[in-house]
Amino acid sequence: MSASTPSRWIKKPVVIEAIQWVRTLVSLDSIGEFTQHVIERRDDGRPYKIAEQFMLLLDGWDDLALDVLGESEVVERRDGGFDAVVYDRLHGTWVNVRKGDWIIRGVEGEFYPCREDVFAATYEAAP
Repeated sequence: MSASTPSRWIKKPVVIEAIQWVRTLVSLDSIGEFTQHVIERRDDGRPYKIAEQFMLLLDGWDDLALDVLGESEVVERRDGGFDAVVYDRLHGTWVNVRKGDWIIRGVEGEFYPCREDVFAATYEAAP
């Protein structure tokens, strides 16, 4: 499939999983569980090593982010109005998240944020 000139396309209907970041402890726990990536499993299939893929940038809650991103990057992202990051494994980068953003699990297992207004205009609850 290719097009050498601009043409119109219709997005395929794809069911996604998503959760909204509302900056509460319940939301933090739920998103943490939703975004966990099992690196290694025990012989019986239970998770053994898990990678965190959601980190807070909030002052006092940012120890992990400081270790992973470094202080200057955490401060820069925080100054930009972001209070968390989610790891996009597909592109190998941490993506900024604001309160109200939806965290979407993409078709290849990647995670990315979507602004609340864009999510409302693009998605509806699946039956």
